[in-house]
Amino acid sequence: MQKIMREISSETNRKTLDKLDKDLMHVRITGYLLVHAPTDTALAHMVRSIHSCKTDEDLVETGRFFDENFLRWFRKFPVPTYKWSHDVSRPSCNNTQELVKAMLVHTPQNHSQAKQSALARDNFRCVFTGAINQGIFINHYALFSDPSEFEADVTECCHVIPEGINSFSVREVDDEMSSSANVWTIFRHLGYPNFVDELVGAGVYSLTNTLTMKVRLRLHFDRLTLWLDATNIPNRYKVCTAGGAIAETIFHHAKAREFVEFTSTDASLALPSAEYLALRAACCRVAILSGAADWYNKLEKDAEELELGTPNASSTFADILTTRLIQLGDFRRSVGV
Repeated sequence: MQKIMREISSETNRKTLDKLDKDLMHVRITGYLLVHAPTDTALAHMVRSIHSCKTDEDLVETGRFFDENFLRWFRKFPVPTYKWSHDVSRPSCNNTQELVKAMLVHTPQNHSQAKQSALARDNFRCVFTGAINQGIFINHYALFSDPSEFEADVTECCHVIPEGINSFSVREVDDEMSSSANVWTIFRHLGYPNFVDELVGAGVYSLTNTLTMKVRLRLHFDRLTLWLDATNIPNRYKVCTAGGAIAETIFHHAKAREFVEFTSTDASLALPSAEYLALRAACCRVAILSGAADWYNKLEKDAEELELGTPNASSTFADILTTRLIQLGDFRRSVGV
């Protein structure tokens, strides 16, 4: 660490400084994964990982591995533009319970079905604000006793553990740092061996892994600057943000509540998993404190500039390529390819 700091102080070359800054970010990712380990197994694993590092370069490489094969996959990057609508199906119903039954898919197989089922479970509302899905409000206006009391807005379905994990093979790899290792390997080493059985394939669309929220909040959720922390009350969570202007936007402009309490229109429907939410919360904290969240924003901007033919990027081609691969995976799933 001291060697890296000395090099930053002495070098003036921009590319060199950018590399050293990124190296420091990777060191911080390793350290904050230790500080914010979501399980005892994760804590023990991070202790072993750090202890095995013999040089500064080893520490940087450990952080780089977690960045590229784990943390970055929780950050959703924009996908290419395609036809999209917030409208939902319009079955003929006499009350909201009939509407829930008409919309619900108990075992969603894709994002569209997951969105519809989560919306039905969440009483057609954003879990952060209580705003009703705009399509539901317009198409089923008569079902609401006093529509003037409700706020309507565009909502979207978000996955707590990202859909992108299904881009990886689920084969067993014992050596975490092997080139064949991936996010499933890391899940297992962090104390989540059950994730393979629960989330592989269509499992990622389960109600335990979905939330309904306003589109304007979705941006912050995707960028790892909005998350939920568990309280002592089951299914009750504190809404947490990166602070500053982001907190102002989330709480005052988007009208998010300070606490979220998950409920369901049907007791048989699963609520979001506390285990998934805890892992995502840890990833958000690590991303913000390490500087990775800002780095991912920069990668997004550099990728956009490269696409427009006006590159002014200090990001490496490999970083931008990784970002594009994440985008491609999200795009293919969104259009059912």
